[in-house]
Amino acid sequence: MTEAFYKTGDYVELKLLSGRKGKESTETSVISESIITRTDAENLIRIAMPTQRGQASPLEEGEVYELRFIASSGSFACRATVVDDMDAGIGNGFELKLISELTKDCKRMFYRLDKVIPIMFTIAEDENTGQMLGGTCFNLSAGGVRFSSGTDIERGRTIRMNLMLGGEKEDLIVSGRVIYTDNVGLEDAVYEHRVEFTDISADTKERIVRYCFDETCK
Repeated sequence: MTEAFYKTGDYVELKLLSGRKGKESTETSVISESIITRTDAENLIRIAMPTQRGQASPLEEGEVYELRFIASSGSFACRATVVDDMDAGIGNGFELKLISELTKDCKRMFYRLDKVIPIMFTIAEDENTGQMLGGTCFNLSAGGVRFSSGTDIERGRTIRMNLMLGGEKEDLIVSGRVIYTDNVGLEDAVYEHRVEFTDISADTKERIVRYCFDETCK
């Protein structure tokens, strides 16, 4: 059952492969974004109005797309065709039929957001001291973050982060392993870190994916 790989509320990317007459798109690199609103039957999904760089990106019946589902369990890809466009009964959404096997997509595990987000973090070895350090996240996904700080963190260290996402009732607290550190400052000590999440719940992953999608649509 393909529905086991996605559910209502999951994020989905769409790349146009061909138009109504089967003509290949000249803009195959253009990606639009949406979320699943209903999964009524196997191989049929309904999605909200897609957006592209924050603008509405309507679909037309008969168009063929490559879909990439970004779910808590990972990223999955397939092809789909639009079978119902601009149906008032589903709030200007669209119904798509999956026309190929759903496969694990290793090209992109999670959607990434480029945005400045303040964070606080503690190096695992210093947790008992209560010393919280500040940093600035500039790239976020449900798989990890890239952030800068004035602290040099050795690669391989585990850190615990408080992500201050606007609109959230409380900070998200996640742990991760530092996989890259570089001194990018000239005169001042400024370090860039890349962190891979190692202790993150499925619920937190979904919250981050939804946050990234919502921010992109603004």
